[in-house]
Amino acid sequence: MRTILSSICFVALFSCSNEPAVTEVIETEITETIEKSAVIANASVQLAIEGMVCSKGCAGTIEKELASQSGIEACIVNFDEATAEVRFDSTQVSKETIRSLVAEIGEGTYSASIL
Repeated sequence: MRTILSSICFVALFSCSNEPAVTEVIETEITETIEKSAVIANASVQLAIEGMVCSKGCAGTIEKELASQSGIEACIVNFDEATAEVRFDSTQVSKETIRSLVAEIGEGTYSASIL
């Protein structure tokens, strides 16, 4: 974020110059930085989950609990395939943390591995 703000300030300072090429390069750098940030922030992980015995209680609880965690945007559990797809902000939470959260939800009832 600091890089983006610094680049914007740089563009503002030099946007009145007679060098349009400099402005274009800086605008490209800003765009690339924003795109990289978006990719990092919108990550996903596929988990294999063991220990679920029902689609409503187990799968629903895992979905609800994971989705309520900071940095996790959404969680969809497929009971039949014993998997979960989790979208998250990787600047706030890691894949490994998400995997370990599954075990905490069921107090040892569930376990997860990253696919």
